[in-house]
Amino acid sequence: MLGRLIRSLGCDVHLARGVVEGIGHLSHRPDCLILDLDLPDGCGSEVARAARAADADCRIAFLSGSLALADLAFDPDAFFMKPGHPHELLSWVQRHAHDLKKKPET
Repeated sequence: MLGRLIRSLGCDVHLARGVVEGIGHLSHRPDCLILDLDLPDGCGSEVARAARAADADCRIAFLSGSLALADLAFDPDAFFMKPGHPHELLSWVQRHAHDLKKKPET
């Protein structure tokens, strides 16, 4: 659902089901990363650290239903609690995405 909402802003969205897949998507040079902290194969902060280590020019936001910002060992650009209001996250994406060109869906 979140991916669909972000696509409606005209953004190209790459969804990852875990840390390994998320790190693989860094090659797409994302403008923004929206990471869940609780992933099947680890923590979203691992993807965030990999992005920073690769000098990725992107903004990083975390979503969490249980952890607080103070519990993180990483300083994200934004932190959103679940469940939350999608309009807050969408507003953040609009402010920080560099390329809002719509790409045809396949």
